[in-house]
Amino acid sequence: MGAMKKIPFTLPASWRHLGLLFGLIALVALPPGTAAAAGKPLKGKSARVAKRAKVRTATRVRTSSDPDKDGLTTRTEERQTKTNPRKFDTDSDGFGDGAEVQAGTNPLDPNSSPAGPPAPTTEPTEPPSEPAPPTEPTPPTEPTPPTEPAPEPGPTPPADTTAPETTIDGGASGTTTSTSASFQFSASESGSSFQCKLDSGSWAGCSSPKGYSALAVGAHSFAVKATDGAGNTDASPATRSWTVEAEAPAGGGSGANCTQTLSSGANLSNAISSAAGGAVICLGSGSYSFNVTKANKASTVTVKAAAGASPTIGYSMLNQATSIRLEGLKFTGGLEALGPASKLQIVDNEFTGPFGFHSNGQDASNGTSVTDVLIEGNNIHNLDYSGSQGTANGYGITASNGVARFTIRDNTIKSPASDYIQFASPETATIDHNTFLGPSLLGSHQDHQDLVQIFGGGQNITFTDNVARNTETQESLLFQEGAFSNVVIENNLFDHDSRGYTCQLYQSKGMIFRNNTIVGSHWGCLFRDLATSSAGSGYQVDHNIFVGTAEGGDVSTEGRASGWGTYDYNVSEDASASGSHSVRNWKPSWIDTTSYTPVGLSLTAGYRP
Repeated sequence: MGAMKKIPFTLPASWRHLGLLFGLIALVALPPGTAAAAGKPLKGKSARVAKRAKVRTATRVRTSSDPDKDGLTTRTEERQTKTNPRKFDTDSDGFGDGAEVQAGTNPLDPNSSPAGPPAPTTEPTEPPSEPAPPTEPTPPTEPTPPTEPAPEPGPTPPADTTAPETTIDGGASGTTTSTSASFQFSASESGSSFQCKLDSGSWAGCSSPKGYSALAVGAHSFAVKATDGAGNTDASPATRSWTVEAEAPAGGGSGANCTQTLSSGANLSNAISSAAGGAVICLGSGSYSFNVTKANKASTVTVKAAAGASPTIGYSMLNQATSIRLEGLKFTGGLEALGPASKLQIVDNEFTGPFGFHSNGQDASNGTSVTDVLIEGNNIHNLDYSGSQGTANGYGITASNGVARFTIRDNTIKSPASDYIQFASPETATIDHNTFLGPSLLGSHQDHQDLVQIFGGGQNITFTDNVARNTETQESLLFQEGAFSNVVIENNLFDHDSRGYTCQLYQSKGMIFRNNTIVGSHWGCLFRDLATSSAGSGYQVDHNIFVGTAEGGDVSTEGRASGWGTYDYNVSEDASASGSHSVRNWKPSWIDTTSYTPVGLSLTAGYRP
């Protein structure tokens, strides 16, 4: 047999390339340093291939990172946005490159920036350049320790068996000629209910303030007791006693009751100072004035017009006087009272001239006050002055610097040059059934003008059943910047009253604003919040009508005031009345435009004469 012949075999070029590729993969798969450790460094073509693979791997790592932490990868900044991948804010406009891309502005132009702080940006995820490394196996979960048994429930707290304490915060006291009384009260536990009793009557449910009218002359007592949410009732009710005294007979009668009659020019000051308690000093026609000091009487001394007479009184003063009644007189220069003074009755008089009645308790200088003042049935009108205003010029009624228990009732106040009524920090002030009329005489006087201004706070403030028409004041009710408590504003008519706000009412601990009608105000009613003062509470703003406001909302709140109580069952011509039961966008319809009794409302609201 002849020898076998060798047939030469040569790999195709494509196979050689494939082999080279497998070799390269094996090389890359080796741990770092393997080739060097084996003493077999790569040479020639294999070394060049390995070097190119290493460069590509490094590039992938670098371009997918975000060294400047702006939310854009280096690849995105180099290839798409053309921003600096190592600078958070390329155009130095205060917004990061990623934030500008997210907001749609140009990160290369400092004049192109987002309108506000952008939401955090998220760089769109790019497809991975290479497979992720295998995930490390998750270690086994540690067994959950057994749950501790729940603690045994503690003993049930003892039932509430403590009764609340009841306090009368304000109201009638001492001796008065007023046949009506109102009391304010509170309990030591919030959420308590109350029962009230007058004299020997029966207990009945009530709320603060509680009022009584048509009281008989003589001694009276008021009692109130609180019951808390657990049903505990105060076993020792709070009580208050007072006496209603008969008023002296009205002036202008037969004159039979006069104990002394004076003629024009007589010394009225001496007559008042020397009069015994219960005396009645009658004045004939003519001019008088008085200035008395420490005229303190055991019972009321009355100064009035004699039958058929028309006496006029110039500027006069009661300085430290007690139990004085001025009736049926015409004051042309104003009347002033200085503290300490009490039990003053200003009844059925006429006031004209520079001002009406001014009282100064002198609390700041003497620690004294003016208290228990009745101002009733007076006609106060056309109060104007020239030159300097002084202390009280242009005002109807003012009371400041220590005043308490004022009743201003059934008066007509028309055309003053300043405030109709002004108080400073009163303790118990009742303004009831008065009529306020314009036009205003403020004119060019360098002063403000309000219907009722109370500044520095106050407690037990009642404003009820009043009518204000065309008064042209800058504000009507301005209760401002102080600690108020127990404010009641109820059943009043404000008919085109103010060139400003009908009401600016600052915070109070307890406020009832109910059944009022405000027609034709300039700016409506605003319940205010002085941010530097403690919050108000206990607001009940309901069953009011607010229409015809010239500017702004019919009714509004400021700051925290919207959360101080309930605002509901109101009526507004615009959409400003809050509360689910309120009527908004009402088209006003009235039976008449004197009392403004509404027609066609689904709820009872507003003033009733």
